[in-house]
Amino acid sequence: MIYSGYIALQGETPEVIVEFDYADHQRTDTPGPDGSTSSVYGQLAYRLPGRAANFKPYLRAEHLDVEDDDPLLSPLVDSYDGVTAACAGISRPTPHSRPRCATKSSTMQTMK
Repeated sequence: MIYSGYIALQGETPEVIVEFDYADHQRTDTPGPDGSTSSVYGQLAYRLPGRAANFKPYLRAEHLDVEDDDPLLSPLVDSYDGVTAACAGISRPTPHSRPRCATKSSTMQTMK
Protein backbone atom coordinates (compact mmCIF):
# COMPACT_ATOMS: atom_id res chain seq x y z
CA MET A 1 0.00 0.00 0.00
CA ILE A 2 1.11 3.54 -0.72
CA TYR A 3 -0.30 6.56 1.08
CA SER A 4 0.53 10.05 -0.07
CA GLY A 5 -0.63 13.58 0.58
CA TYR A 6 0.46 17.08 -0.23
CA ILE A 7 -0.34 20.72 0.39
CA ALA A 8 0.55 23.32 -2.22
CA LEU A 9 0.26 27.07 -2.30
CA GLN A 10 1.02 27.62 -5.97
CA GLY A 11 1.47 31.37 -6.01
CA GLU A 12 4.67 32.96 -7.14
CA THR A 13 5.17 34.98 -3.95
CA PRO A 14 5.43 32.64 -2.12
CA GLU A 15 5.27 29.13 -3.55
CA VAL A 16 5.00 26.48 -0.82
CA ILE A 17 4.87 22.71 -1.38
CA VAL A 18 4.86 20.01 1.33
CA GLU A 19 4.47 16.31 0.52
CA PHE A 20 4.39 13.16 2.66
CA ASP A 21 4.59 9.57 1.40
CA TYR A 22 4.36 6.24 3.18
CA ALA A 23 4.81 2.87 1.46
CA ASP A 24 4.23 -0.49 3.12
CA HIS A 25 6.18 -3.17 1.22
CA GLN A 26 5.00 -6.72 1.83
CA ARG A 27 6.59 -9.87 0.46
CA THR A 28 4.18 -12.03 -1.49
CA ASP A 29 6.39 -14.63 -3.18
CA THR A 30 9.16 -15.32 -0.65
CA PRO A 31 9.26 -15.66 3.12
CA GLY A 32 10.85 -12.87 5.10
CA PRO A 33 10.09 -9.66 6.93
CA ASP A 34 7.96 -6.86 5.54
CA GLY A 35 9.08 -3.25 5.74
CA SER A 36 8.05 0.30 5.13
CA THR A 37 9.38 3.58 3.82
CA SER A 38 8.34 7.12 4.66
CA SER A 39 9.46 10.45 3.29
CA VAL A 40 8.65 14.12 3.59
CA TYR A 41 9.55 16.84 1.08
CA GLY A 42 9.19 20.59 1.28
CA GLN A 43 9.90 23.51 -1.01
CA LEU A 44 9.69 27.24 -0.44
CA ALA A 45 10.19 29.65 -3.35
CA TYR A 46 9.60 33.35 -3.87
CA ARG A 47 9.43 35.30 -7.14
CA LEU A 48 11.62 38.39 -6.82
CA PRO A 49 9.96 41.77 -7.42
CA GLY A 50 10.62 44.46 -10.04
CA ARG A 51 13.49 44.09 -12.50
CA ALA A 52 14.49 40.76 -10.92
CA ALA A 53 11.03 39.21 -11.54
CA ASN A 54 12.55 36.61 -13.89
CA PHE A 55 14.29 34.99 -10.93
CA LYS A 56 12.79 32.76 -8.25
CA PRO A 57 15.11 31.59 -5.43
CA TYR A 58 14.09 28.36 -3.70
CA LEU A 59 14.94 26.10 -0.79
CA ARG A 60 14.14 22.38 -0.78
CA ALA A 61 14.50 19.71 1.87
CA GLU A 62 13.68 16.01 1.92
CA HIS A 63 13.90 13.37 4.63
CA LEU A 64 13.73 9.65 3.86
CA ASP A 65 13.41 6.71 6.27
CA VAL A 66 13.71 3.15 4.98
CA GLU A 67 13.46 0.28 7.44
CA ASP A 68 16.44 -2.09 7.32
CA ASP A 69 14.13 -5.01 6.50
CA ASP A 70 12.26 -3.25 3.70
CA PRO A 71 12.22 -5.93 0.97
CA LEU A 72 12.16 -3.44 -1.91
CA LEU A 73 14.53 -0.59 -1.04
CA SER A 74 16.92 -1.72 1.70
CA PRO A 75 18.91 -4.09 -0.59
CA LEU A 76 19.69 -1.22 -2.99
CA VAL A 77 21.91 0.79 -0.64
CA ASP A 78 23.69 0.09 2.63
CA SER A 79 21.22 2.20 4.59
CA TYR A 80 18.68 4.84 3.67
CA ASP A 81 17.61 5.21 7.29
CA GLY A 82 17.41 8.85 8.29
CA VAL A 83 18.81 10.42 5.11
CA THR A 84 18.13 14.16 4.82
CA ALA A 85 18.97 16.22 1.75
CA ALA A 86 18.67 19.96 1.33
CA CYS A 87 19.31 22.22 -1.62
CA ALA A 88 19.06 25.87 -2.50
CA GLY A 89 19.03 27.47 -5.89
CA ILE A 90 17.45 29.89 -8.28
CA SER A 91 15.26 29.30 -11.31
CA ARG A 92 14.82 31.51 -14.36
CA PRO A 93 12.42 31.06 -17.28
CA THR A 94 14.12 29.66 -20.37
CA PRO A 95 14.13 32.26 -23.18
CA HIS A 96 11.64 31.56 -25.99
CA SER A 97 10.16 28.56 -24.23
CA ARG A 98 6.67 27.51 -23.34
CA PRO A 99 5.41 28.54 -19.90
CA ARG A 100 6.60 26.43 -16.98
CA CYS A 101 10.04 25.75 -18.51
CA ALA A 102 13.00 27.04 -16.55
CA THR A 103 16.72 26.70 -16.13
CA LYS A 104 17.81 25.96 -12.58
CA SER A 105 21.05 26.20 -10.70
CA SER A 106 21.33 24.64 -7.26
CA THR A 107 23.62 23.13 -4.70
CA MET A 108 22.75 20.06 -2.58
CA GLN A 109 23.90 18.81 0.81
CA THR A 110 23.12 15.30 2.09
CA MET A 111 23.24 14.63 5.83
CA LYS A 112 22.91 11.41 7.75
